[in-house]
Amino acid sequence: MTADEYGAHANISKSDMKKFLRQIDVMNDFLEFVNAPGAYHIAQDLKIQGIVESLATKLQKCKDDDDRQDMENIVFANILMGNLGDRVRAIRDMCDYIDASQHGDGEYVDEQLDIVEQVLEKLEDMPQDTAVSTEFIRDHVAADDDLKNEQKASNEKARTKAGNSKIKNGQVRSVHDSLSSLEGVDMALLSKLSPEQLDDMNAGLDRVLELAAKLKVKIENLQREL
Repeated sequence: MTADEYGAHANISKSDMKKFLRQIDVMNDFLEFVNAPGAYHIAQDLKIQGIVESLATKLQKCKDDDDRQDMENIVFANILMGNLGDRVRAIRDMCDYIDASQHGDGEYVDEQLDIVEQVLEKLEDMPQDTAVSTEFIRDHVAADDDLKNEQKASNEKARTKAGNSKIKNGQVRSVHDSLSSLEGVDMALLSKLSPEQLDDMNAGLDRVLELAAKLKVKIENLQREL
């Protein structure tokens, strides 16, 4: 039975069927990452279904397969080290940090991929003919406090950087919001305002012009210094 046939049989829309198949692909990629293909009980023990759903959505925005694999591996390593906290929100934020790094200086991705390599080495460091288990991940991988703290520090630095960027973007947005507010004034209604309202509006505009002039001078001086 094909995916479309199964979807029709189970009354699942094509869009939902595609979404579920993407999630299954991510789940299988995770199990391949931990050297336990097909061991779905490990995914169940680690309770990663919500993470998989969020990650599958974020992966669609990656520009190529390399970025996709890097995002998956970084998230998978954080799952194994237990560094996701509020998981659904954390995964959304982490994917945003990864995306910003992939389109920026790459520092966060480089830091995290170095940790990924160390996590993979730990997964490979196990007796032959021994299957990976939840207990092995807990006791042999996640128990490395130094590596866990290194990963946490990298995440915290990325979180701070994202916060600073948000604050900076907010300065630009404030100017655009002010412009939008002024554009929202209906000049046809001005004649209906009372003298007191007109005086109040005029005083406000004087203050706007004063602040705008100071801001413009400051910006132009900074631009000349660049």
